[in-house]
Amino acid sequence: MPLPTEFNFIGVPGAGKTTALESTVEYAINELDILPSDIKIVTYRASVADELKERFSQKFNISPAESKDMCCTLHGLATRYYWSRFDTSQEKPEFIDPKWIYWNSFKEQYGHDMRPGGIDSPEMNSPLSTAYTFYRSVNRDIEPVIERELYSDPEHIIKVSEDLEEFKSQNNLIEFNDCIEFATNEKYVPKAEMILIDEAQDLNPLMTGMIENCRGKVKYIGLAG
Repeated sequence: MPLPTEFNFIGVPGAGKTTALESTVEYAINELDILPSDIKIVTYRASVADELKERFSQKFNISPAESKDMCCTLHGLATRYYWSRFDTSQEKPEFIDPKWIYWNSFKEQYGHDMRPGGIDSPEMNSPLSTAYTFYRSVNRDIEPVIERELYSDPEHIIKVSEDLEEFKSQNNLIEFNDCIEFATNEKYVPKAEMILIDEAQDLNPLMTGMIENCRGKVKYIGLAG
């Protein structure tokens, strides 16, 4: 039975979706003669990407460099593209996301508490940070923020977003979401014959835009989630 150009693996946690992706990669390499370098396995979390790198490196006897190119996060894929298009004559920006010092400076300058807990400890996020992160993930659409009642003053989120853009411009900073937005707007399509997305249920609308760009341009697209 030929492999469909678009397919899904749907199941509860532990149902074997990642194993199904692994079998798909094996089929692609052995039966479809697709090179490992022409396969991208994309996931939401860096820890999962690292686990997949190790699994695929051992199973398919590929180098660490090849497995790193094969397995990555969507943020990582977008960031690579962002840097590939960056004008090297300009000063390279820094990422604001993990740097407390920048968030503290932003609070001092604009008065917004954007204390970030990070993806592994979201309970440490300030309510404003949580609401803003969601606002970015839905392409700066305020309606979903209002519907979920994430913040008492939704209009304030828009102001925070505008102030943060100004702050980033002044200090030569970017967010990881900026890279995804850039890749989506540029209609970026990774060089690959097959793209497999693990943890697809975690993709937000901003990330989905990147995947939509690949439809009809990448031969095989598979989702697991």
